[in-house]
Amino acid sequence: MDEFAEKIKDSGNVFQYEEESYHKADEYLNRDFEFLIVQLVREAYSQGRNTVTMDFLLKMNYWDIDYIRDEVTDTNDHWSVDSLVLDTLIWIIEDLRLGHVDSITLTHFSNAIDRIAENAVNAGYNARTSEDEIRFEIRELSMRYSSMINNLNLLKVRYDKQREEIFNQEKNRASEKGYQKDWRKRMEMAERIVELKKDIVRSPLIDLMTELPDLTEVAFTLNKKKMKELDVGINKFLNEFAQDSYIDDVPEYHHDRLNFAKQVENFCEYLTTLNLIGDTINVPFSILRDTSFEAVKILSHLKREGRISFDWTRKDYWPVTFSITPITPHSLLGLVTNVTKSSSAAQKTKHNLSFSKQPCSLTFIDQEGVKKKISIQGQVQKEVLRVIFRDENKCFDEWSLYDISEILGSEDVNERAVKNAIYQFNRKVQIRMPHIKRFFDLNQTSAKIDEQYVNKS
Repeated sequence: MDEFAEKIKDSGNVFQYEEESYHKADEYLNRDFEFLIVQLVREAYSQGRNTVTMDFLLKMNYWDIDYIRDEVTDTNDHWSVDSLVLDTLIWIIEDLRLGHVDSITLTHFSNAIDRIAENAVNAGYNARTSEDEIRFEIRELSMRYSSMINNLNLLKVRYDKQREEIFNQEKNRASEKGYQKDWRKRMEMAERIVELKKDIVRSPLIDLMTELPDLTEVAFTLNKKKMKELDVGINKFLNEFAQDSYIDDVPEYHHDRLNFAKQVENFCEYLTTLNLIGDTINVPFSILRDTSFEAVKILSHLKREGRISFDWTRKDYWPVTFSITPITPHSLLGLVTNVTKSSSAAQKTKHNLSFSKQPCSLTFIDQEGVKKKISIQGQVQKEVLRVIFRDENKCFDEWSLYDISEILGSEDVNERAVKNAIYQFNRKVQIRMPHIKRFFDLNQTSAKIDEQYVNKS
């Protein structure tokens, strides 16, 4: 039985609280900010996981909006929006008696150093102010990143100690009969900097979390019985929401809350601004900013009713699959039973490609012949794309990052540099063409052009 299963098995005996909970469940569900955190914890729990990374919770910082930011500045209880989100996660889990938050972890110290350095350089390069103000802005950025470097230095003492301990353990065990070395796994363990919950408030990780949400992991232990009770509470709340009989004490920013049918209508109108690929729409996290409907409640209701399916814990966007197309208010309200699949939607978003070596660029050409050129900047990015597109018959193959590195000379361009070049190009394409969420399907070892966006012919 794994560690998570052991925790669940014993959870009925380990959760003891001296006081009554401060809030009822529906008070957290009523505000989308907190409801999303609840859904992320539930999704992780249903997948058998007892951790989430902060990028799951922050959802690309779309919570950094006026009414959330005001809570940070007005109370002075939080360092940033990020720390507010972390504190809210901890508070919800413990106030609802769902369990305990155990620790917060920086999952890879070496990668954190690289990322902070890269972010600092990019922040300076992207500074866009007048000549009179540029010195002030650079000074602000210098203070910000020097603080993060100082926090990394504080953590480095622990990091060096962990590496030394593991090295000595491996050295002592090397002579044991049947011992098999696994340096990579052991070194990965040394990269993890763990803070117990009681030490989180004064931890250097809090300041670093803003820049490194995907490397900041929160671990918790959950109570099986309480999670079931939470599901009952969510179902009751969503029933009331769909019947316009939910609680009257709504947040200030929804004082003019629309009725359920109107919210569904507005949601459907919002979907028309996105591209339907087959029966799926990649919904960006910017949906959380829309004030014409309550996104988390609408998505939760439709998912519960089986009219859509998706994974709340996706990092880049929510790929929402619809059970019925075309998508209309009637289909979302469950008033349509016949299913008709869209045949032209996928073709609408497909482009032809044209790669130019000099100047280095990639041009997307849609069905109407409209061209969008994406310039390829940076020597490594240029060389990587040249390798992939040098043979048009092979450019759609799955490319090993190792193979690309070997072609370019691994001493000059290693696998990490190749991966970063492809990742940065993906971001550039998405900024220029928002409906292309991931031009390259990129993982730890390989990259492949996503054929849902382009024609192979």
